[in-house]
Amino acid sequence: MSAIKSFSGRRARDSRGKPAINIDKAAAMDQVAGFVPVSDVSDQARQLERSGQWVKGKSFPDFRPTGPLPVTPDEIDGKVSPGFDGLGSQTQTVVEF
Repeated sequence: MSAIKSFSGRRARDSRGKPAINIDKAAAMDQVAGFVPVSDVSDQARQLERSGQWVKGKSFPDFRPTGPLPVTPDEIDGKVSPGFDGLGSQTQTVVEF
C-alpha cells in the first residue's frame, strides 16, 4: 500500500476493504470490487528491433486502452470474450484464469 499525503500534511495509508492474504478459493470473489476492461497492446516490431526488451514495445501513450467504466461482479455472467473488430478470438470464464 502506498502512503498518500492528507490535507493536514501527515501520511495515511491508501487502502480500501480488508486484507486478502491466504484466503480460501471459495472466498476469493468476495474480495473483488469490480472489473475494468483493459487491452494489452504491443508493438512487436519495435520490441524485437531493440533486443527483445518488452518495455520498449509497450511504452506508447495509447498502448493500454482502459474502460470505459468498472463493472461489479453481479453485473456480468463470468464470461470474458475478447475480440478484434467484433470477431471473438477466445472465450473463457473468469474462473478459468
